[in-house]
Amino acid sequence: MYFYRLKMKQQHIKIFLLLLLISRCISTYAQQQGFHFGLLSADPTYANMVSGGKKQLIAKALNLPKTNYWLAFMVTERTEDQDLWSPDKADRTVGKIFVYDALNKRLEPTLSNYVNTQLGADKYYEANFCGGLGSLEEKDYKIVGDKIVITQFYAPATERSNCATEIVFRNGQIVVQKLSMEDTSLETATGKERKLLNQKALDLLKAGKTNDAIMIWEDLYGEWLHGAFPRAGTPDEVLNNLGFAYWKLKMYPEAEKILLECKKNFPQRKSVYVNLGDLYRDMKKKKEAILHYELFIAIGVTQQQQYYASEEIKRLKQ
Repeated sequence: MYFYRLKMKQQHIKIFLLLLLISRCISTYAQQQGFHFGLLSADPTYANMVSGGKKQLIAKALNLPKTNYWLAFMVTERTEDQDLWSPDKADRTVGKIFVYDALNKRLEPTLSNYVNTQLGADKYYEANFCGGLGSLEEKDYKIVGDKIVITQFYAPATERSNCATEIVFRNGQIVVQKLSMEDTSLETATGKERKLLNQKALDLLKAGKTNDAIMIWEDLYGEWLHGAFPRAGTPDEVLNNLGFAYWKLKMYPEAEKILLECKKNFPQRKSVYVNLGDLYRDMKKKKEAILHYELFIAIGVTQQQQYYASEEIKRLKQ
């Protein structure tokens, strides 16, 4: 019995190795068959892309490693919607990937549709897809290890995006997966800069340099009023902090103006209500102070914050 099992195990190993060898041979055969774009001539989408003398910008085919699939990438100039074009390359071009099965010698329309949909091939104006495949350069379409990697940089007007996607063969299927997308738009960069300035002002305030902090917050307040991208950064925090700093220096009219602006434009900012309560308390406006302490409690705060506001209300009502 032992030798029978050993023999069966050896046979299984031989079968496994034979299947593995066959698989590799098939893959190697498919790769050796090569690819040329003439194989796609019967496809309507491909025919439309090359018809009418359209200028061909990129024609690059890659064999998806360890498979019999070729992914043929093509970019041509667009001829439609010319009145909408901008200088951005994505506006002037159209890019598609065609999935070709070299073993069975046929185009795979379902797989082609899947790949192009996942990559947003026709999303000419969407930064989330880096302007579609038309924005690609030839060098951005390459094999890395056992994957096809697509890297894109797209800069429409004031927006910038970096996208990285990989096409892999997993569990017998072609899979498109987005590696990363870094939002490097001007608005995002502006927001990051404003957040850093806000933090710098907070550090100055904690260090007792209130006037220096106010100078930064006043500049940020001006950006919120008149600058580009008013919502970039944390304008609600800037307004609240500026109002608090004014109150700290007993600049009550200035504090009231800014804190009321914060309340009007950013009613979800909880701390503005307690800051207005403290401000009106010190301005001897009991009715307004009580109202804002009550609003602060009603908006949902911590137990400690609720205790503070409740105690202030009690004192004001005495």
